[in-house]
Parts: sequence; structure tokens; C-alpha cells
Amino acid sequence: MLMNIPQNVRAAVYLVFEKGDKILLSHRINSGYHDGEYGVPTGHIEDGEPASGAAIRKAHEEVGIGLRMSELRLAHVMHRSSLNDKAANYIDFYFLVVNFAGEAVNKIPQQCDDLKWVKWNALPVNTVPEVRYALECIAENKVYSEFDFLPTIPVGRIAPHL
Repeated sequence: MLMNIPQNVRAAVYLVFEKGDKILLSHRINSGYHDGEYGVPTGHIEDGEPASGAAIRKAHEEVGIGLRMSELRLAHVMHRSSLNDKAANYIDFYFLVVNFAGEAVNKIPQQCDDLKWVKWNALPVNTVPEVRYALECIAENKVYSEFDFLPTIPVGRIAPHL
């Protein structure tokens, strides 16, 4: 029988800025989360903050783009296990941002050393794995996914000792 261990669930937002057939990627550095890989602007949802509010805040903080809630479209939700934070699982909200004013600029050079627009089907090899998977799901209109969980053992079976 599996033990019920309380889990810590955290939430984050991911912004998929789209222009034509391209999306905006940022190259992560000094962040402690997939440094050296490309992702999309992202951040944790703060206590008391709605996901849309976090998305609007992160758009301004990371790439200098002011957004309104009407410019956000929830495109995907991912439930994932975190390899970096073993004490937490994540619920990730991926917002597609298509109609926005302004140009993206790198507002966090201490954590990002490159912003670039790439075609949906030409992601860099060093794209954050869970971000790559979520982007693939968005392209296929899949609204929910799970990522990086160990296989589960059916109730009633005994787990082998590791």
C-alpha cells in the first residue's frame, strides 16, 4: 500500500509570445532553473496573486511588455514533478500572447543573456524539456499534460525496495 505523503504544490506561469509563426525564447543563466537552456518568460505565482496577474507582472518584469488580461489566452496547463525542487510538484499555466503592443527587451540580464524569436517547429536543441513538451502540446491543441512523474504502482501492489 502506498503511503499518503502530503505534497507541496507550487504554481507558475509561462508566457508564449507569438508573432506570426515565431515565438519568443529566452536563454536562461544564473537562475538555478535550467541554466544554459532556452525557455519562455516564466515565474512563480505569488501568494494571493491570480495566474493572470502573475503573467501580466512577469511580462513587464522580464521583457518589458505591458499586458491586459484580455490579451492572455490560457493555452495549456501542465502538472509536473520538479527535478530541481524534490519537495514540490508544479501546476504550470501556459498563456499564449498574440496581440500585444511593444517590442520585447531583456529586462533581466542577470538571468537571461539572449532573447530571440524562433519558429514553432525550430526550437533549439537546448530548450527546457518541459517547456518543449508544453509547446508541442499547445501546437497540437492539447490543453492538459503531465510531465516527469515516476510510473505509479496500482493500489494493492507492493512497491519494490529501491
